[in-house]
Amino acid sequence: MNLDLFAWAPSDMPRIDPSVACHHLTVNPTVKTVVQRKRKLGEERRKAADEEVKRLEEVCFISEIKYPTWLTNTVLVKKASGRWRMCVDYTDLNMACHKDPYPLAQHRPPH
Repeated sequence: MNLDLFAWAPSDMPRIDPSVACHHLTVNPTVKTVVQRKRKLGEERRKAADEEVKRLEEVCFISEIKYPTWLTNTVLVKKASGRWRMCVDYTDLNMACHKDPYPLAQHRPPH
């Protein structure tokens, strides 16, 4: 079934060469950057976020930046398994980006 072709964890794909995959955002240059006010996390959420950040840093999946032009909060959502899923609130950044001229097709139920 080619299960070995998929990355099941960040550690499965450390240090991806930018010539293989590189993401670029088309941000409207007239939009002012947004630095969201830091939201406080409860102790359980903060601990889960710290663990996830450490795990992603260890496999070089993420790295710390010194001078961010856009700053967003993390949002932790409890999964059915009881574990935490860490997401990022990109609402402001998404609003500043040009819309994709090739949207995904929407599934329409048969009549």
